[in-house]
Amino acid sequence: MPFSAKKQHAPLWKRILAYVVDAMIIAVLLSPLPSIRITNFILDMAIVRSLLTVFLVGSILTVLYFALLEFYVGQTIGKLVFSLAIASEGKALNFSQVLLRNVPKFSSLLLIIDSLPIILGRSHQRFFERISHTEVVQWER
Repeated sequence: MPFSAKKQHAPLWKRILAYVVDAMIIAVLLSPLPSIRITNFILDMAIVRSLLTVFLVGSILTVLYFALLEFYVGQTIGKLVFSLAIASEGKALNFSQVLLRNVPKFSSLLLIIDSLPIILGRSHQRFFERISHTEVVQWER
């Protein structure tokens, strides 16, 4: 991973744009999942089960997209575009760290709550980045 000699914390705007790029890629990857149209307001259990299955499969694939790329490559495609990467605080990055830091990506609401320290300007890390001892850094090409 081509880090500059000095690690810099990633600016929020780059992190957001990198996430948008990744979200578009994930949307394309998940597009083969069956879409479920609700044509009436009566939900039967088959529809509820289908909705939950699609949500669960989509969420697992989303977390795996981030975790696998961050572990094996050190960055996602969105992070690559914006010269960002994942770094471990201290020791070498391991899979449990990248998996833990990506748990909030199961749900948009969880991710927003997890991102509050950054949004409010109190930290350069999300809650789960602190717990996993990881950070998003900027590197020069």
